[in-house]
Amino acid sequence: MDLTQFVVVAGIVVAVLTFIVWPIFGRAARGRAPGANPADPARIEQRIGEYRSALRRGTACEQCAFPNREGARFCQECGARLPAAGPASA
Repeated sequence: MDLTQFVVVAGIVVAVLTFIVWPIFGRAARGRAPGANPADPARIEQRIGEYRSALRRGTACEQCAFPNREGARFCQECGARLPAAGPASA
């Protein structure tokens, strides 16, 4: 096997492993266990509460609507810059 074939095969292996492994780690990073039911009513209510809190704090991302933690400068989900924290509007 020459170097060109090796590089092509290595690239294919990396692509396949990324395709398999990325969703597993991405799901864990978002706090959802593999096989968890995303339509669970308790989980939906929890996510709604998180989003409402983020709206009150002004940390909900304008690009993807992810509820970021207080004091965040960039969105944890998409990386967009969050607006500067200011007084909450009623």
